[in-house]
Amino acid sequence: MTTRMQEKEKEVLMLINASNPYMENVMGDYLNEIECEVGRDTGQGMFRFSRTDLAAPTRRFYALAALRAAAAPRFAAGLHVEDLGETVYFKGAIVPVHFRGQGLMTALFDVVHRLEAKTHPQKKHKANVRVFPNGSANLASLRALENVGFQVCAVGDYEIQNNDADRHLAPSVEQNGRVRFLVLEAGN
Repeated sequence: MTTRMQEKEKEVLMLINASNPYMENVMGDYLNEIECEVGRDTGQGMFRFSRTDLAAPTRRFYALAALRAAAAPRFAAGLHVEDLGETVYFKGAIVPVHFRGQGLMTALFDVVHRLEAKTHPQKKHKANVRVFPNGSANLASLRALENVGFQVCAVGDYEIQNNDADRHLAPSVEQNGRVRFLVLEAGN
């Protein structure tokens, strides 16, 4: 994956996290990409997040960025985790359109899963994958999570709220006004 990118675009992938000086710019790119995705049909599967949301003490932001010589890092994949005590939830996974199909989300899930397991070994790791009204799941997210050891453990649902974070989900709600999702869990 990294070798292919280096040959193709002379870029090197780097993990961005809270201690990295590039984080603020990459976080901005992440939030912009979520806004773009929310406007697409595929965006029906994700919630909006703000910079304030990501700054909460219970959240940690991770991303892959492609570094180019003498240029700003280019956002390549991102997600954040929400620490809910005994459980860490993987949320907001997104890859920009021009980086899709290269396995970057699987790579990012793998790195973050290992980092979180190392720093918080007692915590469970969970993630949600949207199930659309036609019964199909968000397959890209499902496959990426399964590739790093997550397994479906339950089906859940969520009642959308009339706010900016949820409003775009309204066209794809179930008849009961709720959205369904698969709950996946991975062992450490």
